[in-house]
Amino acid sequence: MRALIIGNSSSVYVRDFAKWMTKKTSVTFDILSWVPGRLESNGRVREFVPGPLPEWIGKIRKVRGLWKVLQYGNLLRKLGKYDMAHIHLVGLEATCFAGMIGRRCKTLIATVWGGDFHRTSRIMKKLQERVYRRAKLITFATIEMKEAFDRYYRQKYSEKLRICTFGLAPLDELKQLKMSKTECREKFFIPSDAIVVTVGYNAGYWHRHKEVLDSLSKVALPKNLFLVFPFTYAQNEQYIREIEAKILECGFKNLILKDFMGPKETAILRKASDIMIQVQTTDVLSGSMLEHLYAGSVVITGDWLPYKVLDEMGIHVVKVGHVSEVGEALAHTIKNLDELRRKNEVSRLKIYEFASWAHVIGLWISLYQEGGRK
Repeated sequence: MRALIIGNSSSVYVRDFAKWMTKKTSVTFDILSWVPGRLESNGRVREFVPGPLPEWIGKIRKVRGLWKVLQYGNLLRKLGKYDMAHIHLVGLEATCFAGMIGRRCKTLIATVWGGDFHRTSRIMKKLQERVYRRAKLITFATIEMKEAFDRYYRQKYSEKLRICTFGLAPLDELKQLKMSKTECREKFFIPSDAIVVTVGYNAGYWHRHKEVLDSLSKVALPKNLFLVFPFTYAQNEQYIREIEAKILECGFKNLILKDFMGPKETAILRKASDIMIQVQTTDVLSGSMLEHLYAGSVVITGDWLPYKVLDEMGIHVVKVGHVSEVGEALAHTIKNLDELRRKNEVSRLKIYEFASWAHVIGLWISLYQEGGRK
């Protein structure tokens, strides 16, 4: 089977999906991406990326965006026919070229990632139906998102909806990791005696770093508190500068990570941490949060986030009703850290079985088999 992926090949989820599918099946993939990724070359995954912007176009924002879309369309026209096209994240390019994508494949699958549903306008949701009407199957990572989608579109696409979860490569790295917590901290020059708190998992404003820092600054916290900000993607330089200024104002010891990290580095960072704060505005089910839980961190999260699956698995997290409560929650968590950690010791196997690629790849293989049937 020849399949075309419409998605960002720099995304770890797209890369690992293609890696595991080619490992377990005979499918070959072409990936049409906005930006180049770090693909593992095994001869069965190829990448196509629009050419670089001419310098004069890059200076004009509206022209730059239009030029990118046109280049993307031109590249799509040059590609051949496929047995299947698989849209990973129903974004602008998939919506603009839904008809062209549909004509280039026998079967279309759309995978909704989360932000492409929860963080889109009504107009965009209407335009996305150009994809959903053509798709044979539409997938979601959680039941909650599937049900929310089904309600919004008034059961119009109910028969197409499926659940398929992405695997988390750092889980396997964590499973094999022999380094102690102290050694993991040394890797990032974090003091061995610190209470290490990771704030969010990217540089997106929706992680509400400023509000978290405001809340933390209002409570008495240990002097050995050390904050880690993983800003390795969703980067906005202006926003990062604002966060850096806010951290300086609050006086917290900290580490801001901006460079790309592979699965092993990510696993080491997870193990170096004691606590994760995850209070973004919306989410599906944070892979980073699951990695932290598997590594033994205690997670502080918002009770507005759809993490029913954690309750069903018996996984304990500290919940807050508002981001302003994070400071008090952190003080409570630090005071009871050992006890809170023990609550999740028996849950590690459940997390691995729920979210490791070795366990979830079967769902994707079944999906492709269903999509390929006439």
